[in-house]
Amino acid sequence: MSYFHPSRMALGVPAHKTDDTYCPKHRGDKSHPINSGENVPEDKNTNIWAAELFLDKCDGGLIKVEGVTVNALWNRNKIADSDTDYRSRVLLIAGDPKIVNKEYIDVFLSSKIVYGLDMVIDHGVVSGFEGTISRLEYRFASWYGQSNLAHKALMAEHDKDSLLVQYGEDPCC
Repeated sequence: MSYFHPSRMALGVPAHKTDDTYCPKHRGDKSHPINSGENVPEDKNTNIWAAELFLDKCDGGLIKVEGVTVNALWNRNKIADSDTDYRSRVLLIAGDPKIVNKEYIDVFLSSKIVYGLDMVIDHGVVSGFEGTISRLEYRFASWYGQSNLAHKALMAEHDKDSLLVQYGEDPCC
């Protein structure tokens, strides 16, 4: 019985990420820029390659707790502290009604991050140059972190010409 199984990256097999942030040449190299957060000091950073290895094992059903297979999702904010005063837990999302609807966005975000919501406000639809534009306001339960991860996930996987995601004014501030 072997206790060592090389990671997908060590074998040169693409990780489960399909976006442009995956670089097959870094192979878990801790010094590679993509493995560290943006201007995050090393003592406050956890390397992303270790998280990818863990997620690969979870996705493969290899990690169990008391006989139950672990289901793990990304929930890490790789952004340095900001000097700006404007931060918001509110996202204003507008675009194609096939994408900008509560059902689609809830399923999409649930597959990418762990989050809680205070509420979602449907601001209806308006006519645009190339068709109907749907508008939603997502008010996340945590201060900034969840809205930031949601913003990144939405923008990373959707065409910027068909989706607009902006921070909105937080009614609690």
